[in-house]
Formats: sequence, structure tokens, C-alpha cells
Amino acid sequence: MANSLFGIIPAELADNPLLSESGTPRFDRILPEHIVPAVRFMLTRAEDSLNQIESTIQPTWVGAVDVFDPINRMFERTWGPVTHLFGVMNSDPLREAFETVQPEVVQFGLRIGQSEPAYKALKALKAGPEWGSLDGGQKRIVDRKLLSCELSGIGLVGEDRKRFNDIEQSLSQAGT
Repeated sequence: MANSLFGIIPAELADNPLLSESGTPRFDRILPEHIVPAVRFMLTRAEDSLNQIESTIQPTWVGAVDVFDPINRMFERTWGPVTHLFGVMNSDPLREAFETVQPEVVQFGLRIGQSEPAYKALKALKAGPEWGSLDGGQKRIVDRKLLSCELSGIGLVGEDRKRFNDIEQSLSQAGT
């Protein structure tokens, strides 16, 4: 087992190129059969990280923005190469693997975009004393994250949110 951004990687996934952190992605080693187990493992780790973040999130730059960097890096290392290959080297096995996990990736994206603790922390950061000390780029990042939450349905509840999420899933499937 190797220790990494993803935590402890089980032995059966240790050689999966989609879970490697060294260098640039090894596109020449990525096979369709790597996709489903790597993406599902990454999503489990990302969900665990999000749950931890939500329980400790703070309305500061470090506590509400930087804290999401590990999740972002996991997606860049695992899902990024998959979407690239899907766009440039599509095949039936690759498409099947992509379509198997895409709904799960979309669901996690909606989960993170509709995170009440994250949204509240970003709103509090913008309204709080640290806001004045952020530079223009940081303020734009916070504003974009707030807008992203709003466009992800953070203001919807109950059946409206469920319908929104169902539509998002349908759109993502139609897009592929």
C-alpha cells in the first residue's frame, strides 16, 4: 500500500496510472479497465474529505477555499485524464467506462456545489473582517465559488433540488 493524496491506496489499485501523483499523467498506460475502479476510489476519498471539511470549515481563505485543494487535485489527477482521453481517443470500451462513472462524478459535483456549510462559510468570509485583506484575485475566486454554488442549485430545496439534480444528470448524459 502506498500513502498519497488519496490516502492509503489498496494494493489492487497501487499500479493504476489514474491514481499516480508523480509527473504528468501517463496516458500511454491508462486503459479503459483502470477508469471505473480509480474514479470510484477517488470519489470515495473525495466524499470522505468533503465530510471532514464540512465538519470543520471556517469562514477564512484557508478554511473555506484552500481547504478544497486536495479534492481539486484528486479530480485533476484522476478524472482529468479520463475526460481528455474521452475527447481525443474515444473507443467503445473507454466510452462504456466513462459512461459508467460519469453519473457518479456529476452527483459528487452537485453535492459539493450544494454544500450548505461551504456556501455559508464563503458568504461569511465575504461579509467578515478577512475580506478586506484579500487581494483582487482572491475576491474574484470567492465570488466565482459563490456564483457556482448558486448555479449548482444551492438555493433550491426538496423537490425543486431533486428535479434540478435530475435535469443536470440528464444533461450530462446527453452531452456525451
